[in-house]
Amino acid sequence: MKYMQTPSGEVFTTEHPEYHKDCQTLTASAGKEARKQYARKMLRSMLTPGQTVHCVLRSKSASGMSRRISLFIVDSDCELRNIDNLTADATVFKHSDKGGLVVTGCGMDMGFHLVYSLGYALWPNGTPEPHGQRNGEHDSSGGYALKSTWV
Repeated sequence: MKYMQTPSGEVFTTEHPEYHKDCQTLTASAGKEARKQYARKMLRSMLTPGQTVHCVLRSKSASGMSRRISLFIVDSDCELRNIDNLTADATVFKHSDKGGLVVTGCGMDMGFHLVYSLGYALWPNGTPEPHGQRNGEHDSSGGYALKSTWV
């Protein structure tokens, strides 16, 4: 697989780079980093601080130590949109071959953990404006920028 970047900045993988003559071929490490930055840019254009991200539990392992969770948002056209692919590219979470993102661990709300990690990946230095209050103080932390709910 080769990483390719379009003139508009989109990054994708292909087995046939010869079909994409207008695109630039990237090395594996440069391609992964470019894909991560592209995914974060796309997610920041779709999400605003304070927005709710909906979690759907796809399955849980027999041991209870991992889960497959999908993330959805309601976009500007009031349509439900799955953001699993962009979230996997923007964060450390991996796709499951059965759908959803693999989240390991237990003892806490793993949907919240996934959404917190997404918010932190999008706004690592905090949001430009405070998006709420935490412990009586104005909060602009990127991790708490998005709200999570279970469907």
